Amino acid sequence: MINLLVAGNNFASKGLLVIACSLLLKVKEEVTIYFMTMDLKNISPKYIPINDNNFKVIERVLKMQNPSSSLKIVDCTKEYLKTMSERRKKNSGYTPYALCRLFSDLKEDIPDKVLYLDTDIIIAKDISSFYHSDMSEYEIAGALDYYGRFWIKRDYINSGVLLMNMKKIRETGFMEKCREFCKTSFSILSDQDAINKLAKKKLIVSDIYNDQSRRPTEKTVIKHFSKQINYLPVYTINIKPWDVEKVHRRYKIFRYDDILNEYLKYEKQLII
Repeated sequence: MINLLVAGNNFASKGLLVIACSLLLKVKEEVTIYFMTMDLKNISPKYIPINDNNFKVIERVLKMQNPSSSLKIVDCTKEYLKTMSERRKKNSGYTPYALCRLFSDLKEDIPDKVLYLDTDIIIAKDISSFYHSDMSEYEIAGALDYYGRFWIKRDYINSGVLLMNMKKIRETGFMEKCREFCKTSFSILSDQDAINKLAKKKLIVSDIYNDQSRRPTEKTVIKHFSKQINYLPVYTINIKPWDVEKVHRRYKIFRYDDILNEYLKYEKQLII
């Protein structure tokens, strides 16, 4: 059994469908996806949970991957409003859903071990061996951040792919400390900075488990379509895997076309 943790609003259905199509083609083991979401339409009309239609579309794909696989909704609206309504810096450039995982320790439904994935992810190879890595001594495991390892700190990890030992996290109060940091401290990268600052036991893994480069290789297990920086001239590029035409035209990445073609079969069934 592989337990995945993903978070987002209804728009994240696109990324969640890409992940489901990745699992369909690359993973045989039973998978449960815990999708953390919130109803924050009072903050923005875009901040709504995944709708029933999109849930059913994605669940059908998961059942094709393995009849025992499942998609479960975890609502953390109350926790967010109770804890984060007084945040010093609400507009960090990321939606409130980036903070959902910080409430994972409070949710009894979340099992003792999960692999957290951002929604701009393609699973390029079977993740079973990575998921089943020994985490008994660690709170989290992750790969170094593509830019942060040079600009921030040598052991600064990217939080878009995190193997999380929830049993130890609940014992150490790690997520509780991260919530307090995000509530009271100014930080552009907010939860990622909190995770790096406060993790006492973190395992740094190979970049193949969170490949943030524009040139993934055959060894890449998880491709992360994170924001890129162009240097001459300086500007940012933020192309996501569901933008298939841009993935081809701008990044010249075609090695995941089996997954993306599968995604395109179901994309029009989504209601965003």
